[in-house]
Amino acid sequence: MVMDLITVLIFGLIGGFVHNVLYTKSFDLPHTDPGTKKFMWGSLDDIIAGIVAAIITYLETTVGTTAASVSGTQLILIALTAGIGGSAVISAYQKNTTLQAVKPAGE
Repeated sequence: MVMDLITVLIFGLIGGFVHNVLYTKSFDLPHTDPGTKKFMWGSLDDIIAGIVAAIITYLETTVGTTAASVSGTQLILIALTAGIGGSAVISAYQKNTTLQAVKPAGE
């Protein structure tokens, strides 16, 4: 169980990282925006979303099942897919929220 969670955590992290690099074509470290003095998460938001999505998916998939019913390969694929998907959902939400905030009041 513990090794499964560590595996899920690692591959959720990789999934979030992969989505971030594919989506933004860069990797940004966390920083403070000099103009607004606001903390910017950089690429960490996608990575954290990938980890959380992978852990939630793992827990939902394995509740009520035995550890032997999920192979190592399946576990890796579940975590990687959930990491990429979770990161994509958060990115889409952030983009939509930003677009709504920038939209003029009359529209």
